[in-house]
This record gives sequence, C-alpha cells and structure tokens, in this order.
Amino acid sequence: PDLFLVNGHPDDFIEMRTTRVKYKEPLLMFENTGRAFKNVSAQSGAVFSKEFSGRGMATGDFDNDGDLDVLISNNGEAPLLLRNEGGNKNNWIGLQLVATKSNPAAVGTVITWQAGGVKRSRLKTAGGSYLSSHDPREIL
Repeated sequence: PDLFLVNGHPDDFIEMRTTRVKYKEPLLMFENTGRAFKNVSAQSGAVFSKEFSGRGMATGDFDNDGDLDVLISNNGEAPLLLRNEGGNKNNWIGLQLVATKSNPAAVGTVITWQAGGVKRSRLKTAGGSYLSSHDPREIL
C-alpha cells in the first residue's frame, strides 16, 4: 500500500451525542495511481470490512520475511497484526544502523545501494504514529 490509515474517535461515548460520527471506523488502504490516491480497501481483505477503535499503527517486518507488516493498537481491545503474505520473491536485507558517538538510532543517515544497475537511496527516519514506533531496521 502507498497510504494506510487507522482511525477511531477518541471519545468512546461520541455515538450517544451525535449520529454523524462513529467511535469505531474501518481501516483504509490507498494506492498511489500517479495522479491520485485510489481506495483499495475493499480489495484488500475481509479485515477492511470491520471497524476498529484504532489508536496507533506501526510498520515493521514482524515475521522477518523481507516485507512490511502492520501492527495496529486499539483502544480497549486486542492489538491487530496484519501480516503481509504477498509472497516476497525478491532478495532483501534488513539493516540495524547504530551510531557510536551520538544519535544512537542513526536518524538522518542516508543509505545508498545499487542493485540491477539501479542506484537507490533512503533517508533513515524515526517515529511512527500516536502510541506507536516503527521497526528501527531499514528493510531494503
């Protein structure tokens, strides 16, 4: 996915005060078509037809197979792990960057690699979303 959204209203009594807003909301997944974002949630599995009181989302390779999975924290409910089972047939490498003098997570480092005659680069970032932090490794 190019854009993944997890939502849920912070007020668990909101539906008692208004019918326009819901406490639980469905997960949303969008694909970048180059000109716009297309909602592909309906084609992405049964979990996208359910509603959650989502609070946070973290991405990482939880099963160490080279593709990113998604972990969702829900208010008052069990977390939800969405494993990417797309069949990663590519070679991959996971890098855990460590700085020795400052900035122990090496945030801001530019990682550059070349494969198949194509040179690529990625900026090491940190963070995540509310109550969440992404996998500190870079999966290439």
